[in-house]
Amino acid sequence: MPKNSNQDSATHRVLIANRGEAARRLIRTFRKLEVETIAVYSDADKGALFVEEADFSINIGAAPSNESYLRLDKLIEAGKELSATALHPGWGFLSENPDLATAVESEKWICIGPTSEQARDLGDKVTARKLAEAAGVPCTPAWSPEKLEHKNAEPSLEDWTRQSEIIDYPLLVKAVSGGGGKGMRIVRDSSELKEAIHSARRAALSSFNDDRLFLEKLIEPARHIEVQVVGDGFGDVAILGDRECSLQRRHQKLVEEAPAPHIEKDIRKLMHSAAKNLAISVNYRGAGTVEFLLDSSGENYYFLEMNTRLQVEHPVTEEAYGVDLVELQWMVAIGKKLPSNLDGKSPCAHSIEIRVNAENPSENFIPSTGRLLDCCWPSFEGIRVDSGIRSGDTVTPYYDAMLAKIIATGDTREQAKDRLIQAIDCTSISPLQTSISLGRDLLKSEEFSSGKFYTRMIETDWGEWCSPVIPESWEAPLRSMAKKVLTTGTKSQKSRQRRRGTCWDNLEGVLP
Repeated sequence: MPKNSNQDSATHRVLIANRGEAARRLIRTFRKLEVETIAVYSDADKGALFVEEADFSINIGAAPSNESYLRLDKLIEAGKELSATALHPGWGFLSENPDLATAVESEKWICIGPTSEQARDLGDKVTARKLAEAAGVPCTPAWSPEKLEHKNAEPSLEDWTRQSEIIDYPLLVKAVSGGGGKGMRIVRDSSELKEAIHSARRAALSSFNDDRLFLEKLIEPARHIEVQVVGDGFGDVAILGDRECSLQRRHQKLVEEAPAPHIEKDIRKLMHSAAKNLAISVNYRGAGTVEFLLDSSGENYYFLEMNTRLQVEHPVTEEAYGVDLVELQWMVAIGKKLPSNLDGKSPCAHSIEIRVNAENPSENFIPSTGRLLDCCWPSFEGIRVDSGIRSGDTVTPYYDAMLAKIIATGDTREQAKDRLIQAIDCTSISPLQTSISLGRDLLKSEEFSSGKFYTRMIETDWGEWCSPVIPESWEAPLRSMAKKVLTTGTKSQKSRQRRRGTCWDNLEGVLP
């Protein structure tokens, strides 16, 4: 919609097309800005915190996301019924769906995010690579079937094989649409190619309703570095530092921090410049993230993708750089220009975040669902918790496993790490299994301290890690204390568990 710099925040009502901690995070900033909010919720979320905290709320369907949060028609209908003037998609669900931006623009609402054209072009990985190459951003060797002489021809296995040999193994078969590792398969030699194509195609069609694939050179080992950009749609783009996101499992991040440690100054500057050039080339509007792979030498970086939304891990950037990214999103969405002192802002602190997921890392990350009997979050200096749950809530199998994010900020990386470990020790979530103990062990590891970690480290080096177990006799006193999560392993577990200086090593004298 046309921008209007005279629009007053107080006259607006934002529909938040998301749930849980994402919705609560957005509501917090809009309340500060005196902008009214509308929460949409499924049957499963009727009693959720974000529904209570919004100014208005409306049910949009049954628990499965494809009957509620992924229903574009229901979101628009809800917005009309409650007189929405704007929509924020949060992250996940439809946040990078260009059809959502198109629908919002058609309603003459404010779309808090990029334009539909930007979302469509940058969400298509092949098109995004073309834009990046045109902007001078380094890219890995790749091949797309559209490069066939006869574009309407279906590529044969021989086409795929020939191009794979040109790119050279190992490589990736990747979905053109989507992200999060879905529709992505590693291929290490030609014998794996045929099955990888079929498997990736099935996954892409199921997840994104788009079975287009392409080939890309696999860089390993590599670090995953993100550069935060904010554009105002008038040609100005600000760079708000970078984030380290390499501690992940199957492309799902577990620990993130800002600024990214152990990067040479000149390489950091080049990555920032590349991200800015790409965003400027499309006249980008809103908050976005340009993602790179940094190879093991630390000297070569390659474009991975650009996410046209606010990232889950945005809090570490906010804390390290002293900004509110949601407020900046709103500012540019209503037609204002970026502050002149924003670009290249220096970090004022170091911030580290751990995701708390309802899943058991020692059992292949199997989801953990059920009613939360105890949910106690830390609250002290330098700690921020973005959560969507409380004691008594039920964690269902319908949505993403992430329950919360615990963010610690300090003057130095070491202080932020120590605060985050202390915060983890003061967190209590039961009886569900969570990823929190793995996160703590990662923070305590030599790899984290030295910065010598990479994207597939957890799969390749930490495969034998086991979650500690609380003996039944301890459950009652631990719950009544509600001060720390204390866990130990059985003798048989300890013999096979990766012990990384966990908090379960100093139990004597703690229990009553």
